[in-house]
Amino acid sequence: TFPTEPILVYKSFPAAITGEVSVKPYPCTILNPKSLKPFSFGFSLNGGTGATVIGSCEAILPFSEDLFSELLPKCNDRITVSKDGENIKICAIGISKHSAIPEGSLNAVALISDVLKDCSALNKGDRDIFNYLYNMSSCHYGEFFGIENNDGEFGKLTCVMTGVETNEKSELETRFNIRYGSDTNKDTIINSIEKKLNEIGFSSPDVSYASLPDALARDNKYVEATLNVFKEFTLNQNANSYINAGGTYRQYLKKAVETGPTLKWGEIVNMPQGHGGAHQPDEYINIDGFLQAIELTALML
Repeated sequence: TFPTEPILVYKSFPAAITGEVSVKPYPCTILNPKSLKPFSFGFSLNGGTGATVIGSCEAILPFSEDLFSELLPKCNDRITVSKDGENIKICAIGISKHSAIPEGSLNAVALISDVLKDCSALNKGDRDIFNYLYNMSSCHYGEFFGIENNDGEFGKLTCVMTGVETNEKSELETRFNIRYGSDTNKDTIINSIEKKLNEIGFSSPDVSYASLPDALARDNKYVEATLNVFKEFTLNQNANSYINAGGTYRQYLKKAVETGPTLKWGEIVNMPQGHGGAHQPDEYINIDGFLQAIELTALML
């Protein structure tokens, strides 16, 4: 009844997704660039909280018959377009996943910018901004900024747009969560991003957060003690630790060992795709497995 895969994790935030444990640090950087050229019309765009791929987003534009007629045929099960008083409202529902493991996600901002970037009812300057926004939000591994990196131990660098909004000047403000292995570094990444942003008329990125290197070794006594309890509890003597991409608390609790919040997690049931995952408003865990995990945690303590 227990998972065959190990769940014990003892890496700092953010670490790799899978693989052998290492003492190498895996940093995280959060950037906040914005467009230097505002939209030519009063435009409102808002989406994203926390450290996840943006799962829902809403845009408000001044009503235009030509634009409305052009947008309506683009509606589908993820995009809705409606007249809202003197405005056009566009709502998008994507597939949200944690920024450390974005595989299979679909950024809602990419959905909205995709339907607007080719609209002939908009001027070229506005279409260009939407095109840049689409390119920035639709990829998750730094392709647009030219910062792709694949550390054999960490895996792929991830660069995820986790927030977007327009300010009172109709300037576009964005937020990116970037995680990377030891084959690159913060300065190299920021320099490449800054060069690309300047080319497309965006500000140099402000760094609002950058984690410090921090890790536990495999032979750490806390790691060995918790792993031994896990093996005994699950009757799985082959269990081992693996590297996780989360664990923010490790920067403050230096001897913390992450063991996972639940057992028997299985498939998320009765929820649409992109719901129930980590950091979601409807985050899901298996109750029976959670109760077992409480017992396991008590034994580890």
